Amino acid sequence: MLQKIIEYWQSAVSVAGSKKSVAVWVLVRIILCRLINGFGPKDYLLFSFHRKPFFSHTDYLKKAPLEALQNQVNPVEARQLALDKFRFYQRCKVSGVPTPEVFGVLGEMSDGMREGIPHIRSKADLLAVVESQGEGVYLLKPVDGSHGSGIIRFHFVSGALLTDSGEELSAQDEFVDAFDSGEVFLLQRALRPHPELTGVMPGQGLGTVRLVTAQVDGQIEIVFGCLKIPVGNNIADNFLAGKSGNLLAEIDIKTGQVKRAFGPDEQHSEVICEYSLHPDSGVALRSYQFPYWADLVAAVKSGAQAFHELKTIGWDAALTEQGPCLIEANSRYDCDLLQVAMDRGLKAELTGLLGEIIQSEPVRCELTSEKPAA
Repeated sequence: MLQKIIEYWQSAVSVAGSKKSVAVWVLVRIILCRLINGFGPKDYLLFSFHRKPFFSHTDYLKKAPLEALQNQVNPVEARQLALDKFRFYQRCKVSGVPTPEVFGVLGEMSDGMREGIPHIRSKADLLAVVESQGEGVYLLKPVDGSHGSGIIRFHFVSGALLTDSGEELSAQDEFVDAFDSGEVFLLQRALRPHPELTGVMPGQGLGTVRLVTAQVDGQIEIVFGCLKIPVGNNIADNFLAGKSGNLLAEIDIKTGQVKRAFGPDEQHSEVICEYSLHPDSGVALRSYQFPYWADLVAAVKSGAQAFHELKTIGWDAALTEQGPCLIEANSRYDCDLLQVAMDRGLKAELTGLLGEIIQSEPVRCELTSEKPAA
């Protein structure tokens, strides 16, 4: 109980400090929001309820009811195509959909499933694989990871495996643990953003566009979109309720033009505020035109067709140096990202959309075994 009281009070103080208002009055509003609308202090901060009419809070959708609908729309068997990154890779390769290449698999996986992809059992194996691919920056991604957690990034330079800071990779606990954890990791190159994205992605991270596709009566449409913008030295573009320091921006799904961008307040990081400029590059974010938008949209629609068993998908798509690339497919995509980026509640739109899909056709899942294209 004491921890809850502290959480509520600290949230009120943060909002009051950022808006120069009275903390006690903010606390009253947070408590009323919890009692009447069911949203606690974390949601109050995340959705910037302090600057919105009280009646608008009910427009927001929570994760649990959204996931319940997504589970009805997307069959459990089909969800594995998105949850298992290796199966996702296989389907993309079979379908000719652009996705990061897998050069090796660290961890136990049957030879038949790997289909000739090298099995990495030791540092020597890892060295052999990256030597065959050449110098550069690589990633070891957990096959079932999410939100960018567990990713190991390293450089292969002059025959050595190094961290971003130039230290020997073999001395890093996370790297050593990867071989003993029992987890499966995929070895991929760390892709770089397209040169025309330097203004909004000036650092080491590859930002992605979250595009939500919906399949109704066999027709695939992109219904929502937002841009995840890395800040500072962040490798991943995950927002993590503002804790990562990254930004989210609403993007016009027809034109690819950024509308508004949001991120953590510099003085009160728990509070989400609007950003007019990228904090690292100074590039104006409002009205920023995402390059080659039509090509990225086409790649996402091709992906939705390839993963036809999943009737709605939250895609993480990137524009890399090599062109559009589908990084991940999320069968249970997060509504919080969209609601923060679009600065409004999407309860009616999302529940209506998924309800329409459920009514339009019985959910079927016919999975076949796939082999990557040679």
